[in-house]
Amino acid sequence: MQTAKTLRAYDDAFAHQPHVSIQHRFLRASAHAHVGAFDEALGETAALLQDPMLPHHADYHGFALILNLILHLELGNDAHLPYAVERTRRVLKPRKQGYAVERHFLRFLGDRERAGKDQVAQHEAFAALRRRLEPLLEDPFERNAFHYFDFLLWIDAHLAGISMEDEAKKHRNSAGQL
Repeated sequence: MQTAKTLRAYDDAFAHQPHVSIQHRFLRASAHAHVGAFDEALGETAALLQDPMLPHHADYHGFALILNLILHLELGNDAHLPYAVERTRRVLKPRKQGYAVERHFLRFLGDRERAGKDQVAQHEAFAALRRRLEPLLEDPFERNAFHYFDFLLWIDAHLAGISMEDEAKKHRNSAGQL
């Protein structure tokens, strides 16, 4: 991936601005996820989660943890999920003003776990998450969460049984943008 190498070349340019560096790396990980390059996205996210400055940027920290969980789900890393979920809960719980998206996502993980291998129950867990998240778009504060990662696109892709990239194309086509 030549583009990823090119983007990584800018890491040093942002070294003196931790917030910009964190934002850049988070967006790079998110972009990898959107095109189905989950291994690359996980590598980017893992490196970001090791950044000692990340905890000072609560929004990016929380959403990097959520993205990490999404990537482990996508890659089928079920054995790693309990640790990752506990780590995410430990970070998010003490926050006074977190996003509802974070709480709903953690609830979804519990619903998904209870669904086990039942595909109908798994589908319903995704549908329930969508029903909980969609109204948040109307709240000015909560809407910010959707600027970090397109949760609804990810959910819709799962509900349709297609990749996020294909779901994004579908959205663009229906909006007359392609």
